Amino acid sequence: MSEGKISERSRRVARNTLLLYLRMLLLLVIGLFTSRLVLQALGEQDYGTYNAVYGMVMMFTLLSGSMSNAISRYMAFELGAAGVSAGASGSDAAGATGSDSAGGGERMRKLFCSAILIQLALVLLLALLVPTLGEWYLSTRMVIPEGSLGKARLVMYASALLLAIQLFSIPYNAVIISREKMKVFAYISVLEAALKLAVAFYLLYTPYDKLICYALCMPAVALLIRSTYALHCRRSYPECRGAVIIDMGAVRGILGLGGWSFAAGAASTMNTHGLGILSNRFFGVGVNASRAIATQVEGIIKQFVSNFLTALNPQITKSWAEGNRDYCFALVAKGCKFSSLIVLAFAVPFAFEAQTLLELWLGDVVPEGAALFTSLSLFCLLADMGANSIFQLVLSTGRVAKYYIVTSLISLLAYILAYISFALGGQAHNAYLSCLGVYLICDLVKLLLARGLTGLSLRPFFKEVVLPCLGVGLASALFALVPWLLLGGSVLPPLASAAIVCISSLIGFSLSTWLLALTPGEKSWLLSLLKKAGLFKLKKASRKH
Repeated sequence: MSEGKISERSRRVARNTLLLYLRMLLLLVIGLFTSRLVLQALGEQDYGTYNAVYGMVMMFTLLSGSMSNAISRYMAFELGAAGVSAGASGSDAAGATGSDSAGGGERMRKLFCSAILIQLALVLLLALLVPTLGEWYLSTRMVIPEGSLGKARLVMYASALLLAIQLFSIPYNAVIISREKMKVFAYISVLEAALKLAVAFYLLYTPYDKLICYALCMPAVALLIRSTYALHCRRSYPECRGAVIIDMGAVRGILGLGGWSFAAGAASTMNTHGLGILSNRFFGVGVNASRAIATQVEGIIKQFVSNFLTALNPQITKSWAEGNRDYCFALVAKGCKFSSLIVLAFAVPFAFEAQTLLELWLGDVVPEGAALFTSLSLFCLLADMGANSIFQLVLSTGRVAKYYIVTSLISLLAYILAYISFALGGQAHNAYLSCLGVYLICDLVKLLLARGLTGLSLRPFFKEVVLPCLGVGLASALFALVPWLLLGGSVLPPLASAAIVCISSLIGFSLSTWLLALTPGEKSWLLSLLKKAGLFKLKKASRKH
């Protein structure tokens, strides 16, 4: 591959990442305000009840989560193998080449239609499981406040409808991601955030039961958003319209790849929603409310990482499909490094000032234990998301059986260890400690498996990714620790002390990232970006005078 093509791809990744982050900043403000309003409107008990039941329904995603990655991988691989420019829109398909040509377009349509067929089968399976297995668990195993079983049952069916809508959206989202059309996500996700904010305001003033209203409004919002995605895809991309073509070979391929990833999806679901259900059995809905707050903060920061990876992952798959191994491995290293740095930027300040930051966000309604849960969940996220690009590399090869089996068995240990701890009288936060320890072990195993499957060299990876990120984490912690110790018990208001600690951590993070983590090329790109933003204009003007 020519240098010019690689440079253009790097610029495309940078543009898409920047666009997604601009979107994310807006969504962050709206999302934080929305969550505060929802907690205030529902109260801790109803908020915990909703999240406990919702988490129980989301356990059924272990049937579907594996299919999402498989569908996205097949579509991105098809585009990369055909040499299609991601910049070519589907609306230009008439004159395009590659997969938008007659043969390639038909192949993409077969993949898309096969994905729709698979999701339909999963929705039908969900319709069978929720009224049977879900009803049994809700009635006999969940800890629900007295008198709330009827409302909890309605929440269960509304959450099942929400999940069904999300299942049908997966093939459409896979098309957009594989074509790297991130503007679509930017615009539609802003609409989604605005609708959820409107729901939050509605909850504050509605005279009806707020928990029931919230449970019914969420599927309505999801249906509108998913319809918008579907309409855009049908208008813009040829594979999403025209005759329905079912290719059983494509179905078997997606099911085969998704089937192997079922184990990984099951492990991930057990370590998120499964631990929420387990916590409910031992500690009640109060802990579910605290876990929900931690999950929301974790989800916001995870979105920062996911936005970067959403722009990067299609390039990893396409470069592997083209046989450009060096560029592929370089992208994997950058993905792991910057994913870790993004989480570190948030995790270190939260480790010191979680309680104050949550009170700033939620006011006086912070559930007990939410601060500790949030801090620990961010370090779990660091261990989990830092190796996401390794997973994408292995997924690109299609040789996933061994990887999924080994990593899934290790990951399931987190649930088992948490159960043992709870049964022996351990505290609720032990669930996060078990996840953290298991995820760190799993990261090392993932690297060893990737080396065997793809030839990824570990020495450069540790030198370029692991050691710089460790240095940045330690520097950030030291910069935060000094003012945190000095200001402990001072006369300053808690918010002022927290601001000083967070700013100190950010300074340490920025300096150490520049000195330890960024390559010369990355520094040059960052400086050129700042110059284009006009940050150096004032300095240049003053020199002229």
